[in-house]
Amino acid sequence: MLCLLLIKRNSHFQGQTMKMMYEIIARELKSMQLDSHPQDYLNFYCLGNREQLTTEVSSSSSSPSDNGETVIIQSIFSEFGALLME
Repeated sequence: MLCLLLIKRNSHFQGQTMKMMYEIIARELKSMQLDSHPQDYLNFYCLGNREQLTTEVSSSSSSPSDNGETVIIQSIFSEFGALLME
C-alpha cells in the first residue's frame, strides 16, 4: 500500500510541475504578444517500457496481497503513461 501512495504522490507532483511550466510559458507568450500555445514549446515524455498485462504476471506473485498490488501498480503506470501520450 505504501508503494501506491508513493506513486500517487509522485504523479501529483509531476502534474503540478507540468501545470506550472505551462503557466510560465503561457505568461511569457502573452507578455511577448505571440499568438502561440505553450504546447508548441513544451514536450513531456514518460520514459519506460510499456508492458502488456498478462495472466502470467498475475499468477507469478508469492502472496495474494502482493498479486493485487502488482496488478494495480501496472494499471496506474499504463493509465498515467496513456495520459501523457495524448
